[in-house]
Amino acid sequence: MKKITQSFLIFTILFFATSFVNTANSQDCSHTFNMIDTYGDGWNGNAVTVNVNGNPVAVDQTIPSGSSGSFTFNASTGDQITLTWTTGSYTSEVEWNIVGGDGTTTVGSGGHGSPGPFAAVCPAAGSCVAPSSLSTTSTTSDSATVTWVDNTPGGADSFDIEYTDSTGTATTFTDVTSPYTITGLTSGTAYTFNVTSNCASGSETSSDASFETSAGCGDSTSILYDNNFDGLVYSFSAPSGQYASVAVGGETENNYDVMWITDGSGNDLYGSSAAPVTGALSGTYESTDGTILIYLTSDGSVNRTMTFAFSCYDPPSCIAPTALSAAATSSTEATVSWTAGDSETAWEYVVQAAGTGEPTGAGTATTTNPLSLSGLTAITAYEIYLRADCGGDLSPWVNTDFTTPCDTFTAPYSQDFENAGAIPDCWSMSGAEPWLFTNSAAASHIGNAGSIGNTTASGGYFAYVDDSSPDSTGTTLVSPLIDTSSLTTPVLSFYLLSNNEGNSNVSFSVDVYDGAAWNTGFYTSSSNTADWEEVIVNLSSLTITGPIQVRFVVDERPTGDFYDDVAIDDVKIMELPSCAKPTDLSVSNITSISASLTWNAGDSETAWEYVIQASGTGEPTGAGTATTTNPLSLSGLISNTDYEIYLRANCGGGELSEWVRTTFITTAGCGDSVSITYENSFNGLVYSFSAPTGQYASVTVGGQTESCCDDMWITDGSGNPLYGSQASPIAGSLSGTYESTDGTVLIYLTSDGSVNYEMTFAFSCYDPPSCIAPTGLSATATSPTEATVSWTAGDSETAWEYVVQAAGTGEPTGAGTATTTNPLSLSGLTGNTDYVIYLRADCGGDLSPWVSTDFITPPAPIVPDYINDFTAFPGDLWSAGSPNGSFGSAWTADGFANDGSTGAAKSNIYSSNNIQVLESPIFDLSGGVYYLNLKAAVTAWNNTNAIAMGSDDSVSVSVSVDGGNYDVLHTWNESNNPGPTGTNMPEVELDAYSSTNVKFVITMSDGTVDDTEDYDFFIDDFQITTTSSLGIQEVSALQFTYFPNPVNDQLTISAQTNIDNIVVLNMLGQVVSSQSPNSLNCLVDMAAMRTGVYFVQVSIGNNTQTVRVLKQ
Repeated sequence: MKKITQSFLIFTILFFATSFVNTANSQDCSHTFNMIDTYGDGWNGNAVTVNVNGNPVAVDQTIPSGSSGSFTFNASTGDQITLTWTTGSYTSEVEWNIVGGDGTTTVGSGGHGSPGPFAAVCPAAGSCVAPSSLSTTSTTSDSATVTWVDNTPGGADSFDIEYTDSTGTATTFTDVTSPYTITGLTSGTAYTFNVTSNCASGSETSSDASFETSAGCGDSTSILYDNNFDGLVYSFSAPSGQYASVAVGGETENNYDVMWITDGSGNDLYGSSAAPVTGALSGTYESTDGTILIYLTSDGSVNRTMTFAFSCYDPPSCIAPTALSAAATSSTEATVSWTAGDSETAWEYVVQAAGTGEPTGAGTATTTNPLSLSGLTAITAYEIYLRADCGGDLSPWVNTDFTTPCDTFTAPYSQDFENAGAIPDCWSMSGAEPWLFTNSAAASHIGNAGSIGNTTASGGYFAYVDDSSPDSTGTTLVSPLIDTSSLTTPVLSFYLLSNNEGNSNVSFSVDVYDGAAWNTGFYTSSSNTADWEEVIVNLSSLTITGPIQVRFVVDERPTGDFYDDVAIDDVKIMELPSCAKPTDLSVSNITSISASLTWNAGDSETAWEYVIQASGTGEPTGAGTATTTNPLSLSGLISNTDYEIYLRANCGGGELSEWVRTTFITTAGCGDSVSITYENSFNGLVYSFSAPTGQYASVTVGGQTESCCDDMWITDGSGNPLYGSQASPIAGSLSGTYESTDGTVLIYLTSDGSVNYEMTFAFSCYDPPSCIAPTGLSATATSPTEATVSWTAGDSETAWEYVVQAAGTGEPTGAGTATTTNPLSLSGLTGNTDYVIYLRADCGGDLSPWVSTDFITPPAPIVPDYINDFTAFPGDLWSAGSPNGSFGSAWTADGFANDGSTGAAKSNIYSSNNIQVLESPIFDLSGGVYYLNLKAAVTAWNNTNAIAMGSDDSVSVSVSVDGGNYDVLHTWNESNNPGPTGTNMPEVELDAYSSTNVKFVITMSDGTVDDTEDYDFFIDDFQITTTSSLGIQEVSALQFTYFPNPVNDQLTISAQTNIDNIVVLNMLGQVVSSQSPNSLNCLVDMAAMRTGVYFVQVSIGNNTQTVRVLKQ
């Protein structure tokens, strides 16, 4: 028993000793985990979980927005800290560090994915540790509440706070606890503070933290907001019981960052969360509860600075009413209601035209809410101002708008749509296509391609539907209510237009409301009208029980027709007239001084009155000119004048119909000018003019058409072009004066429909000349020295005068050479010369004006000696080009073998399928034996290095005596390269080409193979001479004979000196035979060679001569 008790005691002592040690080692302390985002837009879905000894102590911590954040967790010295990561976007922007419980040791740091482990660090027992995690939980304009974490094991004995303002003045509070509220601060001021731990072993002071007091009354603040911010960015509160206002400035990033301001109850002051403000900020806004809350949402790309200036003041002694509203209850009445601003029971109000502005005097007193208004005017916009009367103390005005509706109209009623393009008051419309209002047929494209015949009673504006797309039904235009109780036989009349360029048209109908129900389809029409036509609909069959309405309805038919348009004008509700007005009034046969007027009788009347006057004068107020003639001829008119004609029926007994109206414009007369702004999509005759019989006419043209897309031309009455032509019209700027000898000027236009312009035309008339100039003058050179001239007599003349002179000399001032010959032959001219020939008729001493034409004589053949050194490229009368239009390097000027930049012809050969030629002038080689020499070179492109020619490239020299068939004289190719320094082509004797029409062509062919070689080929010093290029001694040394020529089998060559080499070349420059006889006589076997021309090169010593041989 004693032994057991002793053992138990030892175990107990050891157990408690061990427990004490473990407890001392396991004392927790607070560690700080600092989160950092290097881009500043939060961790974008990344998060971290902190585990201590495998147990999670902080789960899914993240930075929602901004660049930093932190949290704390407890651990004991030596505890194992591990990290578990959640992966979002932009992991490379994630950084972090852990600060131990002593506030100084960095336990660990890294980026996203670092797992640990890291060892926890706590201060040693008995040490005094500085506080950490200093923060400010709330600030006002004069106070701030701060907190901190006590890191001292077992806790510090006490804490001191020291704060410093922006001037450097420090203040200390001792023996404080967390949290602690610092009071007596200055508004809108930045402060720093620190906290000191006081312990038995000493004191330790934290690092500084900072805060800023909020703005006070009269303060301003500037906020450079964070990217990706979303929420309350600033708040302000006035002293209790006061109002607050904020003056806003600065900006947000336009269209990306938005802000709004509310009061303390969430009432919107500036913008709203649903409709925030972006871009430039401005204005002053009041909060009646004294609180101003500023919200911001930023997208994270760009930040800006916003400014706010705050004011505080006592509320007014008399508060304005709120929630003011007004609604019209009839065309003359309205009801107004509001909420009292405080406890007042009396108010003043002013009702006036909308837009008048705030009243400057007293209003009408009232104690009634709601308030009834009467005596108003129909279809009028009003504003009502209201203010509270607090026993003589008046509040500010508040206001709202309202509009009274239409009243019922009384028949007779008319609507001419002269409302400047707007829908008339009290009319309404509906449907997929709107009704439009215009005074331009061209703009609306109503009628025949925008051209309307006839006219309505009022002219001017009309209503129309362009029912092109989308396909629609039930497009309506509805009249106001109309009281017809005063009418015995009510009728509806209106003008209808539905031409639409000959295409099928819409279904058009009229519905009538009879006071109780709508009568649909009371009038219908689905066919085209020729022009404006008046429609009269008798309404007497209806049972009318009250005010009526008329509804015009357009339904597209057939579906998909692009041309579905309809127009109406001059709508009337009236009594059926007892004297019907005439119809189909029209004007025809319009000249500059006269016109014809026709119409159809309205009933059986045979007498009428008419008035003709300047267009726009308006409906006559008195009697017109009586007539019983139909058609009626109008004369004595003024040219180029807008007229209107009014006509009415005289039904006898003093009973007259309504006036009907049409308009027309007389044509231009001699001396008149017209201005034409043409219609889009016009195509045809746009204007015509005729001079008096027997006279000529001229037109001076000005203005313009759209240069890219609209064309015009002018002809005479027979279709002869005067200015441009239908095949070659004029576009853009227009100018010049043009004569029509038949007195008629016809002006045509084609417009694409996008843009129109103004053209001007001034017309003149005059007697034709007594001696008319010839026409159709033409001249053609038939040789370098001869030409043939022909013409058509202007009238019946058989004699003429002509002058031939250098082109550009100008019209002759004296007499010409007389002739009665047509055609006329000219001789003694000079080749390659520009000439002009002037011709005039001789009508027995009376001479016509001169007419003229130009011609050029061809150059005369050149008789050698001749040289082209290509100093002036390509040389006089030479030409360069591509016979097949191929793309590639053409012959051009350069220095021979790339030495210098001029003096030779060059072609860069580098691709395939490129043919370029140099073509010589014509030579006359009929006067003897001539010799051709030239030199060639090949260098690498743009330098002087040697290079091979392409596998199927070639440059050849050819000759022709008929301009069509060519003999190849020499060819350079891959096996016959002239080299980089240049080689003379073997001299060619040209005795086989004795002709007056000899031409040479130098042809570069790039072949069909695209070789890798890129090289320049040069030609220079093209010479045709009467003597060989070889010297006298050389010729003597090379004296040899050859026969026969032509040859069938054997060609014999004999010389006075041993012949070293004989080479036979074909027309392509290819070697077909060669031998080195080293004898005075030798035979060349040509029996197996094909029929054709060959070149035989004979070399004796250092000299070579080439002769041309024909193989039969």
